[in-house]
Amino acid sequence: MLYKTQRKKPHHSCSAKKTAQNQLSKQLAAVWQTAAKILILSHPIHYFTTSRNMSPQKVIIKVDTMTCKHCTNYVSNSINTLNGILKTETDIPSSTATVEFDADIVSKESIISAINETHYKAVELV
Repeated sequence: MLYKTQRKKPHHSCSAKKTAQNQLSKQLAAVWQTAAKILILSHPIHYFTTSRNMSPQKVIIKVDTMTCKHCTNYVSNSINTLNGILKTETDIPSSTATVEFDADIVSKESIISAINETHYKAVELV
């Protein structure tokens, strides 16, 4: 029997709950900081900034045996892994890839070699 002056203690204390929440918040903050560091380290600085002297160029590349949507996605993804690529469009009927890129960062030859590494044969048109 409980008297008015006695109170039943809760099975958990509020301070312990707050402490657990604070620890979780600190752990999440550490995870986000680590993720941000990985992102920054995995991409060169020009990925985050735009060059004032950027010289964008456009090239149309004929890609042999590119016949379906899967093929175009595969070619586009291989091109987009290069730094300095601004825009990539692939066209199935003409079997071409139109690539806009920053010539200060990436060259036409490296774009063509990235396509050739995917088992498709690339030939520069324009």
